[in-house]
Amino acid sequence: MARSSLAVLIPNYNDSQLLPRVLNSVLSQSRVPDEVWVSDDASTDNSLEVLEDFSLRHPQIKVLRNQQNAGIPENSFRPFRVTECDYIYTLATDEYLVDPDIFQKASDILDSYPTLGMVCWDHTTIHPDGQIFSVRLQESAGALSPDEVAQRLALAPFPLLTNNALMRRSACMEPGTLCPEAAWNSDWICCLNIAFRHGLYYLPGIYNHFPVRSDGIAERSRMFIHQPLRKILDVLNERAYADVRPYYVKSKAIAFFIPESVEVLLTRPANWEYLSLRMLVRYCKVKLVNMIPGGRRFLKRLKKWRGLK
Repeated sequence: MARSSLAVLIPNYNDSQLLPRVLNSVLSQSRVPDEVWVSDDASTDNSLEVLEDFSLRHPQIKVLRNQQNAGIPENSFRPFRVTECDYIYTLATDEYLVDPDIFQKASDILDSYPTLGMVCWDHTTIHPDGQIFSVRLQESAGALSPDEVAQRLALAPFPLLTNNALMRRSACMEPGTLCPEAAWNSDWICCLNIAFRHGLYYLPGIYNHFPVRSDGIAERSRMFIHQPLRKILDVLNERAYADVRPYYVKSKAIAFFIPESVEVLLTRPANWEYLSLRMLVRYCKVKLVNMIPGGRRFLKRLKKWRGLK
């Protein structure tokens, strides 16, 4: 039986200083990827020089260069359409792998579960003060059907993102999966669509780090999140998403972005099926904490006192 092929996709824009770390973390895997596609969005720094140096030493590294800046969704999805590998993993330039065996582990799982769309693991962020935060989907490893994924997400938001998931390319390329309308959140919607169509295998553990940067796209885009959320709600009404729409309703997955998701939904009565009492309570709690001076510190102390994680 032929070995399944694996491609790593890395979008880049003016992050030449970070490229060596992320590329070395990928190339040092025990299961070295067959292809490493770096999609450069018309960088103006020396990114191309760094990539040329790496590609000369590692022939699996391939560079896609945009002549003009295309923006995050297009630059991120371009390699999806180029590679023909069986499995796909994407990560940003400021992220890096910390377990040298994750590609081997995740590939073996997808080989063993040919109907599942992806393998996901814990979402781990590193904050500027050095603290590491990790979010788990559940306590134990195992395969989850689309219904079970929706049930787990309904209990507590979990970030299903392309940086903590190895995906089956055939699932990625189905109509109604890649969603550029979601802008900076297109990776989140892509993973949800795959999980709601094909299910997933959850592998507990920390396998990559995601440093939180004050100048990073995740932080900068948060203040503009309302418009992409409206677009996501519009897209879910389209025919290509008809099969996954009930799972978005059941899981209340849009609760991942609170308070913004509730603020958008409250202005759209036609979409109130995506709302829940739990979301409204969380919304009020967040707004109240933000209104009270020192509210966040008080909440952290209260959680610590009560022994909550």
